[in-house]
Amino acid sequence: MDLAAAIGNGRVEIVDTTRKFSEHGIFPDCIGFRPSPFRSALGSAFLAALDADERADVSAKLALNTKGQERKAALSLPEKLKEIRARGFATREYGYWGRGVDYGGIPSAISVAIRASSRVVGALSLVWLAERQSVDDVATAHLERLTLAGEVIGRHFTSGSDI
Repeated sequence: MDLAAAIGNGRVEIVDTTRKFSEHGIFPDCIGFRPSPFRSALGSAFLAALDADERADVSAKLALNTKGQERKAALSLPEKLKEIRARGFATREYGYWGRGVDYGGIPSAISVAIRASSRVVGALSLVWLAERQSVDDVATAHLERLTLAGEVIGRHFTSGSDI
């Protein structure tokens, strides 16, 4: 599980992970990695949770500097947001790797936003090898608990408690 927080202009950065190198081959340097705000589950969940004005401002700033697959993903964001709202979670674009971690296969992920009061402060995701389980199977098995974890983190963030 990864925890991301908003970093200026809507960028997301991994600030915590529960994955262990011995089990997942994840080096500690994935902390600080900035996944795509449009292609990653973390970034998409964060953007989807922003209010329309914030999202338009952030998306416009990000779209100015995007090229290639990032640009294509930025332009398809409105359609993706409809899907996120309908499903209640964001997904990683199939095949998006992000270069921060070697998963040993194509990763998949689902993510939900973290809110502190009315403010979106980050996103939380589950990541797994796509060949092992479908998005629907993981969401069915874990979305309720992932959403609850996001709510608990948001409450702690609001109260100023250590998480």
